[in-house]
Amino acid sequence: MYCTSFRRTCSSAISLNVNTMHHLYKPYNINHAFAAMSPPIRLTLPGIRITSKFLQSTKTTLQRINKLFYLHPVIAGSLFSGIKTELADLFAQNKIEGRNMSDIDWSRNFLFFLFG
Repeated sequence: MYCTSFRRTCSSAISLNVNTMHHLYKPYNINHAFAAMSPPIRLTLPGIRITSKFLQSTKTTLQRINKLFYLHPVIAGSLFSGIKTELADLFAQNKIEGRNMSDIDWSRNFLFFLFG
């Protein structure tokens, strides 16, 4: 994956000069946002206590998901889309059609997962 700016891309497409294409070979660093480690944070909300350990585990989980999407974009996108469509059908059957969880048409739900 390469990092390019809109202005450089447009100018290189217009001029078609080989010397202006050097910016296309600059590798994009996916983890630059996580490079700077933040100090421990303690947030307190009424009735809820969020510690830095919770924030660190959430950050680690999001980094793993980000890495999955970066390394395998088609597989991760297909799974994400399938799960999203399956949950939408589950919501439609449960809330709109008024079915209980025991009455859900799981074959239809699975087909929505495959379609998504």
